[in-house]
Amino acid sequence: MDTPDDWQWMLRNWGEILKQAGVEPGSKCYFAFSFGPFLGFWTAYEAAIQRGCVSIPGGGQSTESRIKTILEHEVEYLFCTPTYAMRMINTAQESGISLQDNSLRKIIVAGECGGSLSTIRKAVDKAWRGKGLIYDHYGMTEVGPVAYEIPGGQGGLRILMDAYYPEVIDPQTTEAIADGRLGELVLTPLSRIGCPVFRYRTGDLVRALRGYDKRGLPTFDLLGGILGRLDDMVIIRGVNLHPSGVDAVVRDFDEIGEYQVLIEQTREMKEISIKAECGPDVAVSLERALEDAFSLRIPVESLPSKSLPSFEMKAKRWIHKDPNCKT
Repeated sequence: MDTPDDWQWMLRNWGEILKQAGVEPGSKCYFAFSFGPFLGFWTAYEAAIQRGCVSIPGGGQSTESRIKTILEHEVEYLFCTPTYAMRMINTAQESGISLQDNSLRKIIVAGECGGSLSTIRKAVDKAWRGKGLIYDHYGMTEVGPVAYEIPGGQGGLRILMDAYYPEVIDPQTTEAIADGRLGELVLTPLSRIGCPVFRYRTGDLVRALRGYDKRGLPTFDLLGGILGRLDDMVIIRGVNLHPSGVDAVVRDFDEIGEYQVLIEQTREMKEISIKAECGPDVAVSLERALEDAFSLRIPVESLPSKSLPSFEMKAKRWIHKDPNCKT
């Protein structure tokens, strides 16, 4: 069980993340989540309070109400998942709410892949009339707040080196791999005494780069952020598909609302298809873009708006129709 010292250690880690994101005492912060039993939300909220921020909880509000609160109270920092950042844009369009006149300086995202995807970052900037609004962050309940966005505005994550000992391994052999190669992130928290883990295999796929910052201190950067999860990847006719890769293609189309990826076992092979909230012409264009990206034909079915589930927390877009259909 975590101790009060453990909790303060996690809040200090979040405090560094807030500092790196430019959050200053007195900043107006809005937390667009339901405050369920998810460690990251509570630590972010309490760390902002300790930093002296005006912290506004959005639990229980509808998406439309949250957008209005953000605009009316001139919120400067919005905390949510990448999926929810996109959902707020769609809701604003459907409700006739203009996002152009806002006070946002950063949208700090976590909880799933996507915060470093250029397509999502560009879409958010365009909708909110900003520049470099998305700020990626990474953490896990099992270890705590882990990383902030690499300085420079290009995305990617930098691990808090005074709080964690990071490694990247080959998930099959568990051997260490060289910088730049795709592997599984392994973390050892250095000060979470009440809930200790040693060499925790996160299941997250990354490409690491070791280096030094301007002060000469060692850095451990995750290029492109979290690139996917081991248990999410599927192999379709010899092609490795990760949710983040598919999402990057889909998000190139502003006309698409929600989408869903279906994986089905047929005879001796897996098949993949996509349902997307868009018109038939856009579905055809998406099929072509997916084939260009992966050299694989992925059928796309056109669906009307609001016919697929939307998400506030981590999105669950990849559906395995056969429970045994795993990689």
